[in-house]
Amino acid sequence: MKRLLNLLILALSIDALAADDIRFTAPAVEGGLVRFAIIGDLTGGEREGVFDAAVAALAQLNPDFVLSVGDLIEGGTEDVAQMEREWAAFTDRLTPLNMPLYPLVGNHDISNMAMREWWEGSVGPRYYHFRLGDYLFLMLDSEDFSGQRFAEIKQLRNDAVAVYKSQGPEAFLATDYSRLDERKFGVMGRAQSDYFIQVLDKNQDAYWVFVLMHKPLWDSASSGYADLEQALGNFSYSVFNGHEHSYNREVRAGVEHIQMGTTGGEFTPKTRGEYMDHILWVTLGRGGPDMVNIKLEGLVGRAGVPLLDAADGASD
Repeated sequence: MKRLLNLLILALSIDALAADDIRFTAPAVEGGLVRFAIIGDLTGGEREGVFDAAVAALAQLNPDFVLSVGDLIEGGTEDVAQMEREWAAFTDRLTPLNMPLYPLVGNHDISNMAMREWWEGSVGPRYYHFRLGDYLFLMLDSEDFSGQRFAEIKQLRNDAVAVYKSQGPEAFLATDYSRLDERKFGVMGRAQSDYFIQVLDKNQDAYWVFVLMHKPLWDSASSGYADLEQALGNFSYSVFNGHEHSYNREVRAGVEHIQMGTTGGEFTPKTRGEYMDHILWVTLGRGGPDMVNIKLEGLVGRAGVPLLDAADGASD
């Protein structure tokens, strides 16, 4: 169902080459100032109303485009009909937006081989890039597991979820799944790493590179990210991830790494950062990127009603 992708990637002019040779279009931006937004995790225990408030805010703020750090559907299924229902429900919620939203794979979006096949056949490639003027965007897949490893992780997760439901979050933190490096940091396979290294090699003139991933591949020596990170050393770049449902900023070797908070996902137990529902607003001018966090709890529509409380925030 490529029509679902068309609901996300709206019109425009600049080609963006995907991992499986599908061509996306990057946003057509008039003038020298580019403004885009990044949203955090929506699912993983969605709290009602938060994402809809974010969509209402984005419709009024009107960025040139929106990027995601993954977890757009609840997933966790091998039922294709269920995947399609969840994805259709997600895209329907984007109706107020008149700008493109670029999806990214999270562990809720792809958690088994059936979901991977569905994503690639119905949504698009699970990793890709696009170039907008002097800026290069890399959209990584941190769920780059083999079929066998997917199955092993699924069993560990099922056992841990049962513990969570019966004994609570503290007991969950003691499970094998909770302590699993791949659960925390994800994996990038050789083919994906080579793809992005080749992209960088072909875009040596890029002024700035934005690297987006769901899980923090950058925070693990065993995730397969090291070679790409080394190649990125020749560029000015920023890194963004989601997954942990808490906002955190670190500077490593002079490079800013921002972990997005949530845009509707549950406030799950955290090991770093702070809880907040937000949109990260990025402006590209003549210098490097300028960024500011827009907390949803502080947004009030023109009718004086907080967007989080409004039943129809898009019309405020």
